[in-house]
Amino acid sequence: MCDCVAVKVIRANGPLHMLFFIIVIFMGSFYLVNLILAIVAMSYDDCQKQDLEDEEAEEEDMLVTNSLLSLLYS
Repeated sequence: MCDCVAVKVIRANGPLHMLFFIIVIFMGSFYLVNLILAIVAMSYDDCQKQDLEDEEAEEEDMLVTNSLLSLLYS
């Protein structure tokens, strides 16, 4: 006969307790996956904002350089 832990728990407490722990495991897994996806999405948004700021700063530097060059050669 099988003496595994699941069978011992069902014998001692009944099948309702096993159902509770199965639900807790699935809900906990769902929660952790959502938490990880939220962190990844926030990091992606931060990277996009940083890239946009870098592009704007580079464009501003280019405008300043072009204006200085036009003053120098005019």
